[in-house]
Formats: sequence, structure tokens, C-alpha cells
Amino acid sequence: MVVSGLTTGWSWGQSAQEYFDQGASQYIDGQFEGARSAVIEGLAKFPTDEKLKMLWEKLNQKKEEQQKQEQQKQEQEKKEQQKQQEQEQQKEQQSEQEKNQQDQQQQDQQQQQEQNQEDQDKDKDERQEPSEYAKKLKAIADDLVAQFKFDQALEIMQ
Repeated sequence: MVVSGLTTGWSWGQSAQEYFDQGASQYIDGQFEGARSAVIEGLAKFPTDEKLKMLWEKLNQKKEEQQKQEQQKQEQEKKEQQKQQEQEQQKEQQSEQEKNQQDQQQQDQQQQQEQNQEDQDKDKDERQEPSEYAKKLKAIADDLVAQFKFDQALEIMQ
């Protein structure tokens, strides 16, 4: 009769010891909700039974432990998720910084090329091609230098 009461949940005429045994057995098997139900039912009929009270305290402690473990697990998962998000943000920031640096380098190179081109264009503008008249005077002065007539060549060039 005790075995059938444990397996079927039949509670008519059970003693405090039978409620305790049922609750303890389920507690050991890890069936904490079933153990709580058996102990609650037993305490309803035998509110002064010390074994049932102690098992009730043990079940409450176990429930608190499970809640604490679950809370710690959730907090740890939250911390890990935050850490992962921070790492992803750092990677994104680093990537953005690298991209900005590359863009800045390209802009700097482009500006330098443009400046070089402007300088070259300016140099070309500043170096005017001599006129035909100036070319003829230089040719005459070169002939005079070849003849060692340096004073006359100098006068022509002035």
C-alpha cells in the first residue's frame, strides 16, 4: 500500500512518515516540485511533524540555491554579452579609425599631388620662352664669344 501511494499520489490515509518518504524520494531524484507538493500536502495534515518541517526547510533552501544559481548564470551571461558587445564596438571603432586614416592618407596624397602639379604649372608659367628677338641677340653674342670678343658680347646682352 505504501508503494502504490508513492507512485500514484494517492494520499488517503497516509501517515506523516509516508509524506516525508515520498517527498524525500522525489528530492533525491531531483524532482523538487513533486517533493514540494508532497511536503505541502503532508504539512497540511501534519503541521507539527518535525521531519516534514525540516524537509520543507531543505526544499526552500534548495529552491533559493537554484534561484541564486539561475540569477548568477543570468548575470554571467549578461556580463559576457556586454563584454562581447564592447569588443564588437571596439572592433568597429578600430575599423572606422583605420578607414578614416586611410581616407586621410589618400586625401593628403591627393592634395600633395595637386600641390606638386600646381608648383610645376607655376614654374612653367614663370619660365617664359624667350622671344625671337632675344634668341637672335643671344646667337650674335655667342658668335662674338666664340671670336673672343667678350666686351661686345656683353654689350649686346645688356
